[in-house]
Amino acid sequence: MDINQTPEVTADQLADLEVPQDVRISPSGKHCVYACKPIAKKGEHVLSALWIAELGKEYSARQLTSGLFNDAGPQWWYVFPKALLPS
Repeated sequence: MDINQTPEVTADQLADLEVPQDVRISPSGKHCVYACKPIAKKGEHVLSALWIAELGKEYSARQLTSGLFNDAGPQWWYVFPKALLPS
């Protein structure tokens, strides 16, 4: 391909692009968790997966859920050591 030519992109390729949504930063500020789903084609069941990544570190993203369902709305839960809980 000539450097001045623009590659052609089909509607199907655009519809298959995955878009991060619902990004949540961890309380420590070191990680983020997010839902990632393709731009849905009209009439198709929406699917998405949850991912986690270390902020500032390339290629650290890992898929947490299968993506066979519409996994969305990730949240961080705070877990307190038993010693810090009131008695």
